Amino acid sequence: METLELNLQEAQFLLAIFEGDRQTALQLLAAEHFYQPSLLPRLRKVYQVLKKQQKLQQSSETELA
Repeated sequence: METLELNLQEAQFLLAIFEGDRQTALQLLAAEHFYQPSLLPRLRKVYQVLKKQQKLQQSSETELA
């Protein structure tokens, strides 16, 4: 599994989303995309890897059944 390293701003953004502070999350996301988007592409990559791993695991479990 790939690891995802976050900087302080990225962690703050994710915490704002998970804690329900939409205003802060939107401000941080706007700032992220205004300068250099980095968190979203990395999250998408990790999501795709995890999704692929899950599909492989499900198919191997189906084959064993």
